[in-house]
Amino acid sequence: MKDSWARAYTGAMFRVRPSSSVWLVMLALALSAVGLPSRVAADDADDGARPPRDVVPLSTILASARRIVTGKMIEVELEFDVDSPTGAGRWIYEIEFLTPDGRIVELEYDARTGQLLEIDGAPWPAGVPRPAN
Repeated sequence: MKDSWARAYTGAMFRVRPSSSVWLVMLALALSAVGLPSRVAADDADDGARPPRDVVPLSTILASARRIVTGKMIEVELEFDVDSPTGAGRWIYEIEFLTPDGRIVELEYDARTGQLLEIDGAPWPAGVPRPAN
C-alpha cells in the first residue's frame, strides 16, 4: 500500500497541499537550483557609465529606423562604444529588426546626433548621407 504522500501526489505533476509549507520551501530551492539568473550578465553589467543627458530621444531614432527598415523590431540597445573613430568613445543606439523575408537588419545611430552610422543586413538607403570616418 502506498503511503499518504504517494497517494496525495500521484497523477498530478504539480499538486501541492496548501497546508504544506515544506513543499513550498522545496519548490523555492528547486527553482534556485535550476539556474535562474541571480545577477546581471557580464555584457549588461553596470560599469558606471551613464548616458549623457543630451541624447536624441529614442522615439526620434525609431521613427528614422522605421522609414528605412520594415518588419518587427526585436531589440533596442543604448550602449557606449569604446571603439569609436575618435578614440574617445560615444553612445550609440543599436536597433535590430526581423524583416518580413526573415532577415535580421541592424542599424546603429549616434545617440547624440541621431546620425545613422551603420547598417548590417540591408543596403544603405538612398538619400541618407554616410558618416565621415
